[in-house]
Amino acid sequence: MQTLQLSEKLILLGIDTQRGSLVTTHLGMVYSLSGILLYELIKQNKIKIDDNNKLNIVSSGRNDNPMHNLALELIAQDKKARKLSFWISRLARNGRKIQNYYIRQLIEKRILEQKEQRTLWIFKSKRYPIVNIKHKDELIRTLKDFIQYESNLSDDMTLLVCLSYTCNLLRQIFLEKDGLRNAKHKIKNLI
Repeated sequence: MQTLQLSEKLILLGIDTQRGSLVTTHLGMVYSLSGILLYELIKQNKIKIDDNNKLNIVSSGRNDNPMHNLALELIAQDKKARKLSFWISRLARNGRKIQNYYIRQLIEKRILEQKEQRTLWIFKSKRYPIVNIKHKDELIRTLKDFIQYESNLSDDMTLLVCLSYTCNLLRQIFLEKDGLRNAKHKIKNLI
């Protein structure tokens, strides 16, 4: 099975299996994707957070992810160090571009496909039905195990659990009400 980036996993969780559309709000998704971008740059030692919660560039070298490069360019162009919350909001302005990039990545990996539909013969909309459901099933199983049994997971998966809670994606993971209620309680304690 292909390895997915954290952003791709969040989008995959957010895609409704039957309809092929995102089940979360656009705003919640773009802010979460912006946060993930900065998290990935911190893990790659491209940026760091100082004691005042401000971002500083450590290495401005480009990499193969254009969204990482976009974030680095925006941070480098600013004349002063700014707080993490500022950069999440600033990156969220490019939210549609970031979201579409990761959806295209999932299409290239043959996990999603793109279909255009018309509503009332006038309005075009894009749908992204899941072609390879194994990835989403495995991701849901891993997250369920983590939440229910409090098993040890990487920082990446802990972040994914917290963001799935923030984006109201727990219904995608827990279909039964009792499981959903218990999961929300456990995640609130985690946060």
